Amino acid sequence: MILSTGHNLDGYVITEYIDVIFDELLVGIGFKKGLTSTIDNVISSFTGTEATEMIERLNMIKAALKHRVVRKADNLGANAIIGVSFESSRIGELLMVSMTGTAVKIERLADYNPETIESNQRIIEEEEKRNERLRQVEEQRKLSEQRRAEKQRKDDEFFASFGITEELTSTERSLFKTIYRNESIDIAGISRLIPRNMSQNEVVDALRHLEEIGAIVVEDECYKINEEDEEEQ
Repeated sequence: MILSTGHNLDGYVITEYIDVIFDELLVGIGFKKGLTSTIDNVISSFTGTEATEMIERLNMIKAALKHRVVRKADNLGANAIIGVSFESSRIGELLMVSMTGTAVKIERLADYNPETIESNQRIIEEEEKRNERLRQVEEQRKLSEQRRAEKQRKDDEFFASFGITEELTSTERSLFKTIYRNESIDIAGISRLIPRNMSQNEVVDALRHLEEIGAIVVEDECYKINEEDEEEQ
């Protein structure tokens, strides 16, 4: 099994893109000093023996992940993995390390089409085009993740401005924003504003929970935003 951090392999042609594969391990750090979210910063927070032990532990984690991902690729019928990358993040006092890559089938250029140099050149050009498409897809994926993260940040700030720190469901968030945009909604007419993908039970439960946490109030048979929490901020 050939592994590469790049998206092409010198002397080989990719004959089939099988699937994106990944795996992850969650382990305890085991030290008492403060940690941050990246491997480099985690290591930099230790000195001497501790740093050496941390590096050895990370190498063991990576080796275990590599073995598991290679086994997955082999089960899919792949003989190579391209675009290999490792990422890490801290979850409380735990460290999560993940490995991702794309399982592919490859053949040597000479074996794939040994007739002429010109035909091999065409294969290389097609491979470069495929790699460019992969790069564009990856860029779009990262951009989408950034947009989702930014939207989540703005949503959190919006709800925090009303003193809402409890995690809300998507239904509760949607209803709260609907009431906010309309300033108030009469109880009898709220059904007209409910999206089709929400069931009546979901809406009733969501409204009840929003009332319980003080996010909305009922006045004059209307749902309204609880402005008191906003004024206290």
